[in-house]
Amino acid sequence: MKRINEGESVTTSLVYISEIANILEARMPLKQSLEVLTDLMTIENLEILQPTVELYQSAIEEAKITNVGVNDALAYLLMKQKGTDEVYSFDLDFEGMKAITRLTS
Repeated sequence: MKRINEGESVTTSLVYISEIANILEARMPLKQSLEVLTDLMTIENLEILQPTVELYQSAIEEAKITNVGVNDALAYLLMKQKGTDEVYSFDLDFEGMKAITRLTS
């Protein structure tokens, strides 16, 4: 978050925003989580991709091949589409994906 706040351009998908919403809503009052989400959605250097149904179906197939969760497979496919090879994540599933470097800080 520090790098994003300092202006680094990053990309995520609406699926991950939804996952963030679920985590926030489980750990803090709804009003507070909605404020955090509102702030997140207005970060100028954050691009939020909206995957298609077809891409999500491809992610299911990729998940079967790579033995990772479907949302991680979706992130991988979106990264390939964008030509991105780095991901900020604590999720070890990205360690086994070809041509992806997992960043933790």
